[in-house]
Amino acid sequence: MAEISAVVPVFNAERTLEACVESLLAQTFADFELILVDDGSADGSPALCEALSRRDPRVRVIRQENRGAAAARAAGLLAAAGRYVTFPDSDDFVDPDFFAGMLLPLREAGADLIAVGFTREAEGSPPGPEGNALPSGVYDLSDPASRPAQDFYRRALYAGPFYRPGIVPSLWSKLIRRDLLLALPPPAADLRMGDDAAVTYPALARAKRVLVLNECRGYHYRMSGASLSNRWDPDYFDRVEILLRGLRSELASCPPMAESLEVYALFLLHLGADLYLFYRRGAPRAEKVETLRRARALLSVPGATAELWPSGVSPADRRSLRAFLAGDWDRLIALSGARRLREKCREVFAKMLGLAG
Repeated sequence: MAEISAVVPVFNAERTLEACVESLLAQTFADFELILVDDGSADGSPALCEALSRRDPRVRVIRQENRGAAAARAAGLLAAAGRYVTFPDSDDFVDPDFFAGMLLPLREAGADLIAVGFTREAEGSPPGPEGNALPSGVYDLSDPASRPAQDFYRRALYAGPFYRPGIVPSLWSKLIRRDLLLALPPPAADLRMGDDAAVTYPALARAKRVLVLNECRGYHYRMSGASLSNRWDPDYFDRVEILLRGLRSELASCPPMAESLEVYALFLLHLGADLYLFYRRGAPRAEKVETLRRARALLSVPGATAELWPSGVSPADRRSLRAFLAGDWDRLIALSGARRLREKCREVFAKMLGLAG
């Protein structure tokens, strides 16, 4: 039985998959299996998965109809045999000592889960180190009622400023005990947003010991402008609702995380309101008010967000958030328009400075 199972969801990834897999197969720690889950790709990914599996006996391929990354990870987890599981993305790559850099400290700490840092890769920019807001160290959660455990739970989802989580939700920067993951309920079949958060935070709530190691940055996360939406997704708030429903259910038994979850919810809903007002700025007022009212209704406990005010909310966000929470839709719409105008002025001024230089 392999010590580590690396599960890679694959969807139309023929341009990046080979580099990702080659970096994984080059690990200095060799006792692992690599499970490629083709999620109904329409490009050359299925054939590439099969070709890669013929190169190395540690590579296995699972194929399924397109059901999303959450379902692909779940299928890979059920097929995994390793004691620990990690979930790299198919468009990223890792350093040769990435597995060793997670596994050895995890074993030494006797932890159920390790959350590491990573390296941001953006075209035209030098690599940038990133990490969790919570400092590196071992967090003993064996007594959930203890003050250190309560503080960890409270800050795991929100450590301030608005919005920064204490533990980054991405599953590709985690190594987690397989039995802990299998104890979690399967993701909702229609989950299409926040599928990392839907696993990471419930796993943290159930773990007895967590290791944070921000200095381990062997994972290289590629930031791509192609992944950013340039239009409004009419299903955005439906997706948020599905994510929040699952997280609220899973974290209900951990009150500090449940409270901080509402700040995470506010972040997602306020972000959605901003995106909606930008991309649908020409929509009738009645449509805007109905959409914004529906978004605010998804926030379970508006009063719980009062604690975020002292922790680094920008003046512009403060005004916008207050209007959102108060249901002052005309003010929120006006603030969104003013923000767009300020951003446009800054953009023009920056271009003028560039030309002058």
